[in-house]
Amino acid sequence: MNRFQCQQCGAARFVPAEKAYGHIIDPRTGFPAENALLSAVALPGAAESDALSTALLTAPELMESFSARRPEIRCLVARARKPSQRSRLTA
Repeated sequence: MNRFQCQQCGAARFVPAEKAYGHIIDPRTGFPAENALLSAVALPGAAESDALSTALLTAPELMESFSARRPEIRCLVARARKPSQRSRLTA
């Protein structure tokens, strides 16, 4: 089966006032996502892979429910131990 793999990374895009911010905005807060460092999803469709990898970067706790409902999904989420650790990343 052919699959498309999409990754999202919360790497810094700009660093004002010693804090690194990523380019993915969490719609629940309006601020850059800080719950995961990286998410990757492989599915048969490119658009769905991209959308789910972005969603998992903002809400990594959804990975198990996505996987349970979709057995063909392959996903990986690297989470920060604490949101404050994310601020140490540089691009």
